[in-house]
Amino acid sequence: MKSNAIPGVVVVLFGLFFLLPGLLLSGWYFHGYTRWIDAMRWDEMPCRIESAELKASRGSKSTTYKVEAVYHYQYKGTLHRGDRVDFSTGSDNVGDHHRRVYREISSHIAGPPENGVAESRSPGPVFRCYVNPKNPEDAVLYRDLRWEMQAFLAVFALTFPAVGAGVVVAGIVSARSRRREDALRNQFPGEPWRWRPDWVGAAITESSGKWRMALHAYTLWSGAVIFPLIAAAIMGGAFTHGAAAWLLLIFPAIWLIPAMLSVRRMRQRAAIGNARLELKRHPIPPGGTLEGEIVLGKMVRALSGAGISLACERKTTVRQGNKSSVSTDTVWSCDEAVGAELIAGDVAGTRIPVRVVIPRDVPVTGPEENRGDSEIGWKLRLKIPGTAVDASFDIPVFLDPNAPLVSHAPEAEAPSMAAASIEDLPDLLARQRLVLETDDRGLPVTLRCPPLRQLGMLAFLLVFNLIWTAVAVVLWVQNAPWMFKLIWPLSAAGLWVLIVWNALLSRTLTLDDAGLRVLNRLGPAQWQLELGRDQITGFACDSNMQSNNRSIYRVRAESVFGRKHTLVGGISHLPTAEALTAALEKWRKGR
Repeated sequence: MKSNAIPGVVVVLFGLFFLLPGLLLSGWYFHGYTRWIDAMRWDEMPCRIESAELKASRGSKSTTYKVEAVYHYQYKGTLHRGDRVDFSTGSDNVGDHHRRVYREISSHIAGPPENGVAESRSPGPVFRCYVNPKNPEDAVLYRDLRWEMQAFLAVFALTFPAVGAGVVVAGIVSARSRRREDALRNQFPGEPWRWRPDWVGAAITESSGKWRMALHAYTLWSGAVIFPLIAAAIMGGAFTHGAAAWLLLIFPAIWLIPAMLSVRRMRQRAAIGNARLELKRHPIPPGGTLEGEIVLGKMVRALSGAGISLACERKTTVRQGNKSSVSTDTVWSCDEAVGAELIAGDVAGTRIPVRVVIPRDVPVTGPEENRGDSEIGWKLRLKIPGTAVDASFDIPVFLDPNAPLVSHAPEAEAPSMAAASIEDLPDLLARQRLVLETDDRGLPVTLRCPPLRQLGMLAFLLVFNLIWTAVAVVLWVQNAPWMFKLIWPLSAAGLWVLIVWNALLSRTLTLDDAGLRVLNRLGPAQWQLELGRDQITGFACDSNMQSNNRSIYRVRAESVFGRKHTLVGGISHLPTAEALTAALEKWRKGR
């Protein structure tokens, strides 16, 4: 198994570069509310504006502004002078606050002196200021909360402390885990299935529980950042002063993502308590049988039984310069149903039997040889319909040279991945919402790709583009720079085209002795592709996109004309795409 090559102290120091500035900016962000609430109790007094100036600082990419003014006022019979316009601490270009303030107070400046005599200046219109009753020298012309500036700071408060804290905690946890793993390596040399602390004992604990507290903590933190902003905008009347304030609703919309995940985790915790997997054999070898029981800490009524899924996943790290990305491919998977009659439940908890046969030629847990930065992991997942139960466990699949030969899993019970995939192709495609019909020889005859196949992706794109379109409308109404008025609506329109295309497109593949026909329908429009059997040089599958770090695959036909035609897309399971490609190859070769 691969160990972390970066020392934990280095990770912690790196995280502090984000955490400390993030906490500083967060303190400034929350101080804006306390200062605003305190200023609401200050006394409003008349004042005279003596001078005002709008200072512009031009940089290479932008221009920032700051208003400076001098004014005098009387408080309890004493004359005071002030120069603070608002609670801003410097120049900025967030919104048009400074330019709007300058236009307003410049109309209240005293008139020019007559005949060079300063005392002859005509007083300008009376303005108002707000005076701190505890310190009359402390006054300000504008005490309103600048929601644009608070929203700008909220972005940093939502990201920098969370990223920094996450990296710091990950560094500490990594350092502790590495020390424990090194101790286990020395204790059990040559036995990598004992190197993880959660694999040492008699039971395997739930893997998703590691970051549950981090999710809850970020949900609370982000709510503490976002909801004061929305409440202050409502109290200050920001939503009635301009359409741009409605962009603030993006913050609670984004907050719903961790909030829903957090609520789901809490419901799951309340439903199952502590979950563990008790294995009869540890580790499980390729060609063997994963057999044991999942034990839930609470009694769960599984009226419809339970669903068990075992998946072998490959995580590949691709590095390009200083950047890296991680993609996850499913190498092999199997779903099993457990009947309600087999699930035992009492006041002590719930016990669910597990039995899954593993193919002979699957890769074992850990880094793969001769594949660069790729690592294999095995995950067992439990779902009980109608409940909040959704638990997962990391499974040790290793070849143990000291273990006896497998006796409870005969050769016939442990087929190869290829044989199992070809045999189960109709069921595998059905899970991708694809309908396959075969002939008596098992060769494909028709394959139907109905519309609305990828509901999860469509729902995400729909919500995202509604927000994106709302931003485009606001930018147009607010007369934003032409670049934003051009790029934002065009990208929103492109996303709408993508949503409609993926929602309404249906495709039917028909294969016979003559060749292959693909009929596409998009509403009332339809078009067709025909390829003779002798015009097809082969079939191949590849990945053309990623969703949530998981690769999405497509199957394509290669023709003698040098072109590649996409037949089926949106397949999230690599073995399914490979099995479909193999079945199409068998049809092409007439076997």
